[in-house]
Amino acid sequence: MGKNRLETFLRDPTLEKPTADHFRVRLQWQTLHVTRESATRILAAIGGRGPPKFVRCQTVTGSVVFVRTDMVLLVEESTKAQRASERRFWKELDEEEDQDEQTW
Repeated sequence: MGKNRLETFLRDPTLEKPTADHFRVRLQWQTLHVTRESATRILAAIGGRGPPKFVRCQTVTGSVVFVRTDMVLLVEESTKAQRASERRFWKELDEEEDQDEQTW
């Protein structure tokens, strides 16, 4: 029983099932999930001229990170509807592959 109470106490529901729309920022070694405002600042800094900059961002879990603009590989939107559509796509693809295997 103690383990369950501890898990409940330490559980972070924001990491279990992201319900908020956010942006994924892919760097060389990690992917950050940031707010729309942070993604907008990153995109503005990437589009600017001059040497690389560090942009202060906030993740969807509340952490503050500093992103170096020349290290950003990808910025993509991630909405609840998009994630649901992607899950359906992968499920349908798996079912299609299962049917193909049964045909052989």
